[in-house]
Amino acid sequence: PCEDGGVLLSISPQPGTATTCITYAMGAGARAATVTARVAENPAIERKTTVRLPQLSPDPTPTAAPAPTPTARPAAPRLVPAFAALAVGSSQDFVIEGGVPPFSVIASGGSSDHGSPSSSRVFSYTAEQVGEWTLIVTDAIDQVSTAVVQASQAIAIQVSNPGPIVLDQGEVGQIEILGGGTPPYAFSADPSTLVDFITNPPVLNAPGIFSFTGNQVGSGQIVITDEDGLGTNSRSIAVTVQP
Repeated sequence: PCEDGGVLLSISPQPGTATTCITYAMGAGARAATVTARVAENPAIERKTTVRLPQLSPDPTPTAAPAPTPTARPAAPRLVPAFAALAVGSSQDFVIEGGVPPFSVIASGGSSDHGSPSSSRVFSYTAEQVGEWTLIVTDAIDQVSTAVVQASQAIAIQVSNPGPIVLDQGEVGQIEILGGGTPPYAFSADPSTLVDFITNPPVLNAPGIFSFTGNQVGSGQIVITDEDGLGTNSRSIAVTVQP
């Protein structure tokens, strides 16, 4: 080491060597250094070379990769309505809200309906046995929801005048529905020309009175069917129209 902080290096080249290479390592934080070569026998002969290091940018601080955004799980399916009270022989449509299609809907019992996987969001259940049954819907990613069906025996349609009813041609008759069945109630005549229904359309949304006029002379019947004519619960009343 030298007084100025440098380093003295003595080199004795082999005879006939034209070039001598020196590797110089600069200290940490150094930006420039001067290398001076002198001939030992004649110090006046020297050669200086200044070495400068480029300004180095500090290593960038590594940036952490952003955390992956969690994917929201789709909402589980839901059967609407969640509860239905049905008479045996009647049906109910259930709508599947949410979930990922296709869906499979099965019943714990009380019906022969089977829900094969389907993209449809409407499932119809027909009650065939008395009891409380569970409908189970499963979507494509195994999310599950349930609904309950309470099936009971249908209550017969109750009327004020069970018949037979005898009318003159053009005479007005009435029948009052007291209850039973599942409203609305639809009326029809057999034959269709036997009477003219004054209540038009021939439907009652709740128990009440409906009216009709004797039209064609002869005998037949008036048929009352619940669930707007789509149910299995019906009541027939004999009617005769005379001249």
